[in-house]
Amino acid sequence: MKPAYTVELRQPAGAEQFSNSVGFALQRAQQSVPLTLTQVDETGLLEVTAELLLPTGNLPTTVQAEVNGQPVTVDAAWSQRVSAGEYAVQPQPVPGARISADTTQVTVPQGGRAAVHLQVQPELSLDLQADKPQVCVGDAVTLTGRAQTEYRGSLPVDLQLSAEGLELRGNQNFEGQLSAAQPAELRAEAVATQPGRYQITLRSAMWSQDVTRTVEVLPQSTAIQLRREADPAGAWSGRGGARAADQSGHAERRLSPDRAGGRWPGNAGRRNL
Repeated sequence: MKPAYTVELRQPAGAEQFSNSVGFALQRAQQSVPLTLTQVDETGLLEVTAELLLPTGNLPTTVQAEVNGQPVTVDAAWSQRVSAGEYAVQPQPVPGARISADTTQVTVPQGGRAAVHLQVQPELSLDLQADKPQVCVGDAVTLTGRAQTEYRGSLPVDLQLSAEGLELRGNQNFEGQLSAAQPAELRAEAVATQPGRYQITLRSAMWSQDVTRTVEVLPQSTAIQLRREADPAGAWSGRGGARAADQSGHAERRLSPDRAGGRWPGNAGRRNL
């Protein structure tokens, strides 16, 4: 521990002073010693760091925050020497993500250091659409799986489609990137081969999320499937050369000749649709 000294200046009795300046000397054992004046550092260091939490590993990121109400940009890390005392650190919201701080109130000690760590955890949602909730044996259900987020940065994502008891055709897996401007999507078909109720699941193992839809398969079989193609003229295409559409816009009808003569019932073997 360094010694502390108190210096007192006194005028000898009877002395007269004609100036506002004073000179003095320090002596130790009747020997003059040098006088060193120092200024005490009353500041400390305040540090704020930020990271992005991803399933593939954490990364430095940039967030906006306020330190005692003053806006600062934390580009992975921010630090500044400040007067010793209490400081409030408040992160600003990040669209499409949850942001947290290990503490929002710190004490910066004199000559010491205080730190605040911010974490940004993006959020995404899964959606699965089946164009028909009820079909017959032999029908195909069109599936659209989608992952989306409001987070503006690029995020890794994986998608898997599964449908036990149904025959899946098309893209059943996706692995890539998504952002607020670019959702991730995959399309497939599920063909019903047996009657029953079946669960179709879209899952992201990376983000530990899943969504499920139910499709009911009726025991009747479909002899002819008609589907509307993307034709601006509104033409119909399908197997069997007929046209039909249900109220939901799906062009599918089950047509079967009668068992006795192998003809369409009515109108001399012809069926008008």
